[in-house]
Parts: sequence; structure tokens; C-alpha cells
Amino acid sequence: MRDLSSESVVLLIRERVNFLGYGLSPNWLGYCDRNQPFSIELATKIIDEYNKYFSLENLIVVSALARLDGAVVDDDPNVSAHLVKVSDQLVGNGLVKPVTDSEAFFDDFDDFMGNPKFISKRELSKELFSQISLACFVDSSIEGHCFFYDFVNNLISYPHDDTGYGFIGPSNNGIDSVLTEFSKSVNSIGGFSFHFKRSSC
Repeated sequence: MRDLSSESVVLLIRERVNFLGYGLSPNWLGYCDRNQPFSIELATKIIDEYNKYFSLENLIVVSALARLDGAVVDDDPNVSAHLVKVSDQLVGNGLVKPVTDSEAFFDDFDDFMGNPKFISKRELSKELFSQISLACFVDSSIEGHCFFYDFVNNLISYPHDDTGYGFIGPSNNGIDSVLTEFSKSVNSIGGFSFHFKRSSC
């Protein structure tokens, strides 16, 4: 498949995603979340499970994330120390912008985002994917939008703060088979549940 431009992927996300609430998107399919107290091990578990079904080679990341300086990262000091290290790495490679005023940052967005970061499949390592997911799962100092576009399955997914991923499909399709298989696996690994929008699926 030919490489997709950042502009075309951002346009696709703008067309499919309702930014007032991702779950309000017309083709929102469902999400997975944890049903146990948070731990780094539990977060790693769902990240690894995602990677089994959605190949990094098929993913393009589009994000606009900011870290609010001085914000509480997590109540657990051990978790907080780990997350600070992760977010420092994301800031260092330019994927997260440090800000002192989150409202000023997000006021600059143009509907979706004013200046998104675009990570092609060639640049996306497992470590980087894990860092982005973990930061969006639980780091309360991180704000913004982050999407993973699977161009083979034509699915948009996003990490969310209940330690899981949500999914938005194409305009003319229902539940993809790979998502069905992923949901079955999520429900069987322990610690997580998958919830489809359509109860018939």
C-alpha cells in the first residue's frame, strides 16, 4: 500500500471523529477498559494484547499532546515516578509539548489540532507505542488528542484514561473481524472487558 500523507490521515480523522466526545462519533464501535485497580503491569498487559492484533507496521499515529507543568501525575508516587520518566522521553523527542497554560495551548487547535505530530509506520517502535499509550492511559498531566490509524483494517483507535482503547470504524462498514477477535481475547485475559456499541455484535 502506498504511503499516506499526514494531511490525508488528519482529514480522515476529522471526518470520522466527533471531538465533543469520541463515543458520539457516528461509527464509534466500542472500547475496552480495565476492571481492576490500575498498575503498570496491567497497562502493559493491554498494550501487549493490542499489539497482537494490530500490527505496528500498519499503524500511523497522529497526535497533539501537551504536558501541563506542575500538574499532579498520579497519586501513587511509584507510578508517578515511572510516568514522569515516560513523559520526559516523549517531551524530549517532541511528541508532547510542555505548557504552563493548557487552555492557551488548546485554544490554538483548528477543529482537530493545529499542528499535529505525525508518526509513520517506519518510525513507530514498540517502545514508543507503549510510551504514548501509557501516558494517555494514566498521566493526568497529559492532555490532548491521540489516534492510531490502522490503514489495513481501516480503523481508528485511541488510548483512553480507563486503561484501554476505543475504536472508530469507516463510514460504510460494521464491526471488523479483527476487532471481534481482539474483543474476545480482551475478555479472556483477565483484568479487562470489551464493550461494543451495538449489543447485537
